[in-house]
Order: sequence, then C-alpha cells, then structure tokens
Amino acid sequence: MESTDSMDTLKGDELTVKRKENVLLALIETHGIVTPAINAAHVARSTFYQWKEQDPVFKQAVNDTAEIAIDEVESAFFDNIKAGNVTAQIFYLKTRAKHRGYVERVEVATIEQLQELDDTQLDQYIAGVPYSQLVANTAVH
Repeated sequence: MESTDSMDTLKGDELTVKRKENVLLALIETHGIVTPAINAAHVARSTFYQWKEQDPVFKQAVNDTAEIAIDEVESAFFDNIKAGNVTAQIFYLKTRAKHRGYVERVEVATIEQLQELDDTQLDQYIAGVPYSQLVANTAVH
C-alpha cells in the first residue's frame, strides 16, 4: 500500500477509487480485520465484498493487507526469539525445524501390545513411559 501504483488500477469512478483506498489503508491499520476497517472507512460490508468480487486489483490489495499483518507478527515473534523467549524458540524449532529432528512424536500402543505387558510395565506405560522403551527394556533382559 506504500505505492499508489496498484491503487491506480482500482476499478470505479474517482469517488469509489478513493473509498477503496480508504478501506485498504484502514485494513492495514486494523491488521486485516474487516469489520473495524470498513467501519472506519464508512463502507457497508456488502459493498466491501462486492468490490472484492468485482475488482481483482482490490481483492489482491485486500489479501496483501493480511500478509502485511502476518509479516508484523512474524517480526515481533523473531524479536521474542532473539530476546531469549524459550517458548518462542521451541515453537519455532517444532514448526520450522522438523527436518532437524525437532518434533514431538506420539506413540500409540495397540490393545494387543498392551496385553503383552506385565503389571509393572503397564503401570509404567500409564505413567508415561513409551511402549517402545518398555519393550526395549524387556528385550535386554
């Protein structure tokens, strides 16, 4: 939205183009949230969605405002990572570094597998010991 080049190709008369520009600027301010943006720009919801349907340039500009909001959140997220926020660091690794082994795996044992466990092993499984670890311990003995 910094450049008016894309806005110059919005469809409509001069007043409509100006109203669309106001909505787009309001969408940036509201981080892509439609209701406060159209309220601030004094545009009816039905008009907003009609513009989106009929004007591909406007539709793309609306989509771009959502991307701007995501960029801002990502930037703040990385600021938290750099500041040492361990929760943010873990979340990042779990979602973006799975290929390096940062994943949580859920192990599910079947009824048949659980029936093979003795009472002590079953108690350990209920307490959170993974089935594969219980079986590996049994194989060693």
